[in-house]
Amino acid sequence: MRDHLHLAISPPPDGPDVMEIVQHLKDATTRKTWCGARRARLWQRSFYDHIARRKEDVAAICEYIINNPVRAGLVQSHEQYPFCGLVDPV
Repeated sequence: MRDHLHLAISPPPDGPDVMEIVQHLKDATTRKTWCGARRARLWQRSFYDHIARRKEDVAAICEYIINNPVRAGLVQSHEQYPFCGLVDPV
């Protein structure tokens, strides 16, 4: 998407929590972006999270994320969107 990002993540029990992961992502991408010509604000202050408690919830959330570019009218199929993909298929 041009103006936002959707992620489905599952933090390991002994690793960083969602807040730490998102903060690291925001920090790293901001530093990388600022190395180039763009120095504008990249991220909003907060983020929206949703806890998926069942496999069905995870599947529905991932389906929503994958089809977001289709709903936005950017492509006819999620396979056509160059920034869409699954790191670990559900």
